[in-house]
Amino acid sequence: MWDAYSTLTEALFPNAISPLLTAITFLFILVKPLIQPHRRFDCKSLRKDFPDEECFKYLRWTLLKSPDDLSEDEQKTLNKAFLVSPDLQKVYQLRQDLKAIFDMDLTKD
Repeated sequence: MWDAYSTLTEALFPNAISPLLTAITFLFILVKPLIQPHRRFDCKSLRKDFPDEECFKYLRWTLLKSPDDLSEDEQKTLNKAFLVSPDLQKVYQLRQDLKAIFDMDLTKD
């Protein structure tokens, strides 16, 4: 693990015990790139690749929202974007699957 991550997590969580600090750092390193849209599927790139598709105009925040929190219009926009770019749908689903793993209520046992 890069020392800068340890230093940052220690500064942000001064009362955390060491294993927790390591877990927080690991989670940050692993999840942060998945939360941000992949460069290939960056909304600017999609708009450039599909200039006539309005569904990519305000898609960034829709992609970052939890599916349960999407309005009907946002869900329609997302579905339209997935029709235009099936690979975007795959990346979105993989991100949701990974998030579901971290959202599981697991015990040590």
